[in-house]
Amino acid sequence: MGHLQDGVTAHLDLSCLTNCAVVGDSPETTRFEFGGYNKTGVVLCDSENTTLARADFSWREAPFAQGVVESYDPSNCTAVVRHHPGTLKPDDPRYGKAKNAQVCGLFTADGKALHNRGATVFFDRRADDLGGGRYRIYFDRNRRSIEKFRPCPGDVIVLPDRDNGIQGVSTRGSSFCNLVHVWFRNARASAISGAGAHYVTADHCRTFPKSPDLVFSSNADTFYNARGSHLAHCEFWGMNDDGANSLGRGTAILSREGARTVVVYPQGGRARAGDVLQIMHPMEGRFAGDFRIVALRAFKAKNGGNRWAITFDRDLPADLVTCVEAGQIDTATRYAITHGLGKVKKAPDLLFFPLAYGTGFTMLDNKIHDLRGCGLNVQCPHALVDGNMFENISIGMKITGLTQWYEGTPPCNVVVRNNVFRDCNTGIAAHFLTINGALSKERPIRWVEIVSNRLENVARPFALNNIADEIVRDNVVVRGDSMIPFL
Repeated sequence: MGHLQDGVTAHLDLSCLTNCAVVGDSPETTRFEFGGYNKTGVVLCDSENTTLARADFSWREAPFAQGVVESYDPSNCTAVVRHHPGTLKPDDPRYGKAKNAQVCGLFTADGKALHNRGATVFFDRRADDLGGGRYRIYFDRNRRSIEKFRPCPGDVIVLPDRDNGIQGVSTRGSSFCNLVHVWFRNARASAISGAGAHYVTADHCRTFPKSPDLVFSSNADTFYNARGSHLAHCEFWGMNDDGANSLGRGTAILSREGARTVVVYPQGGRARAGDVLQIMHPMEGRFAGDFRIVALRAFKAKNGGNRWAITFDRDLPADLVTCVEAGQIDTATRYAITHGLGKVKKAPDLLFFPLAYGTGFTMLDNKIHDLRGCGLNVQCPHALVDGNMFENISIGMKITGLTQWYEGTPPCNVVVRNNVFRDCNTGIAAHFLTINGALSKERPIRWVEIVSNRLENVARPFALNNIADEIVRDNVVVRGDSMIPFL
């Protein structure tokens, strides 16, 4: 058992490796337990053709508070909770350092089933110690979902301390790296992050709670994919967001220089002459097309910040909106619109880097179950989802773009076949949102095939919006003893 200490950038640094294999005996016997609460677990960054295999990684301390609800007062949005020893105390001062809103999970007494009446409510990061392991928890009363939030005595509630900068395994800047037979537990954000990497494979990997009496295995997504990611034969459960998220990352267009050049913040991953970038109008959720890079120039702004000037092979849209016209969206406004608390009348258009993030994702023969959010979130072009099991999930999978989070672009060429969706609120959903969270009036999601899937005990088998050129056939919906073909 390895015990790694505070005061290091990461607990286990495997960066800048080439043609290497770091291999344990098995995840049952080769185990690393991390002690630095604010440190990344494994850094497998800027490496090539390197494999991490047959080991178990986890934080010593659960990065969430868990407890049993004793009572709830809807008049002031507070609950009295009996704390579960071994998890964070609800009044732990480290909650105050979290940069992300803390989305709670509300479960049945055995911790296995998610309650709809507890979905997407936010912990307000305040708690009163009542003594004897009991706490009064405060919830964000401004969140619209608070009206549906009705915890009952005996429910298990989980309060995450999510920080997207503290990942389990980070592969940023790496190419052709593999995780094989790797277990990860107690991640503060994504358990496996391929952000800014190329061709990361996860094969026979698992995430699950560290002990049977705990609910979460990670406070965010389990697998946050790279360009060309391949996810196969894995089992993920107990996440507090998506099982896998195959997104493209966008940035606001700061300004334009003439007919063909835009200025943006530098992005992770790689961008070079010849790459295709994509422009999105977030106010309408409208796709403006593909633009190929002719030249990319890095420079310093007057305030000293880094910038990119990117010149394309054709003229920019005449109706392009930049931060010069729309203004910057500040942090408070961004928080409000991403959590349904406000709207904007004007926003800068977004530039996406599909060759740096997300594009070309395959997900074969995996099992994803028991989580609050979505089993798979496809927010990129070119994805194959084949032979997977999605069970006991709010939404089995989404084909979408969340422009309020600067995530997208519209998925195209997506094949969803031979999957089983069981005990989900929604089986397969498709929608593209504007920056204000409304459905786009456009149909930017293109060339989608949903074929030969089985949906068992799913309240809403399909919720398909904003799709053009789709094929939906040979799917079967099973309710009770009835089998209903869905063509």
